[in-house]
Amino acid sequence: NTVAAASGMGSSANVFFDNSPSFVLGPDAIANGARKIAWFDSEIPLKSGWAWGQKALKDSVAAFTVPVGKGTLSVFGPEITFRSQPHGTFRLLFNSLLLSNAKPIELK
Repeated sequence: NTVAAASGMGSSANVFFDNSPSFVLGPDAIANGARKIAWFDSEIPLKSGWAWGQKALKDSVAAFTVPVGKGTLSVFGPEITFRSQPHGTFRLLFNSLLLSNAKPIELK
């Protein structure tokens, strides 16, 4: 199952992360329609640079969507458009803008 904001993306992406927030979605958030778009699946997500405390990111959510009224709120912790360089994450922004009313696709 996928979220419209991640349409066309691969199974992983690199993001610029500099004191960016990450989130923990509780059971109430999930029950109210919040859906993970991206999350940290490793205790050592760093690909380049220097990091302190990166183990705390394991299993935290980097981006999610949640229905609000008649629309959809997309929340991104990392800098998905940092200096116009991260071509791998532009889709998150543009898909969110263009597909905010799209229904999730169930993959079988």
